[in-house]
Amino acid sequence: MGELGSFVKGAPLSKADISEDGTPFILYGELYTTYNEVVTSVKRRTQAQVDETFLSRVGDVVIPTSGETPEEISTASCVMLPDVILAGDLNIFRGDKVDGRIMSYLLNHVVNGKIARIAQGKSVVHIQASELCKLTLTYPDKNTQNTIIGFLSLLDDKIMNEENSLAFLSALKEGLLQQLFI
Repeated sequence: MGELGSFVKGAPLSKADISEDGTPFILYGELYTTYNEVVTSVKRRTQAQVDETFLSRVGDVVIPTSGETPEEISTASCVMLPDVILAGDLNIFRGDKVDGRIMSYLLNHVVNGKIARIAQGKSVVHIQASELCKLTLTYPDKNTQNTIIGFLSLLDDKIMNEENSLAFLSALKEGLLQQLFI
């Protein structure tokens, strides 16, 4: 993995830096709860100012540096937005040989077991960029990457549409039940 790009550590920001408006930013803990393999919108904002090193470039892959279990930290998200502050305990991977979305899928579904095995610690588990650099990855050529990304994007859109439909139908059901018992 070290031959495919480089790593940067996330900006030294925390939950205390959250504000109503400002620059969008991602905290490492949100990789477990808020974001999937591909990030196309960001929930949090901050007024904090950081060096441009910590601002996302389209295709950056973020991997937590710590978590509660080895399996938990073997997660990754590809940020498809520019200028998002990448904060907290994050390893930020920047490369140009493999599309960040493909890298995210590979890290989450192919080499996640390898990441879990190289994680260190008991009560809090850590993973260092220097260890991630040693991972060996097999990846498809650019044309195949584009085909896979197109297919997975269609699936993501379908899942999002179905989740929106489910939320709408759940709200409708709740409203109808309330009317029934009035």
